[in-house]
Amino acid sequence: MRIAILRFNPKTVQSANHFTESLIDGNGIPTLTRHPNPNVDVAVLAVNTQILNEQDLK
Repeated sequence: MRIAILRFNPKTVQSANHFTESLIDGNGIPTLTRHPNPNVDVAVLAVNTQILNEQDLK
């Protein structure tokens, strides 16, 4: 399984929080969007900002 580890900093001085996100869903479909040019190394992954707000992260 391919995963990404996402790191978000708290709004206070505490240490960062880490979240593990699967890059492929249960049907084998990627959960991220890649740049159409294979020479460009960038991708976009949706993030649930409600969870970040609830945990006071930025």
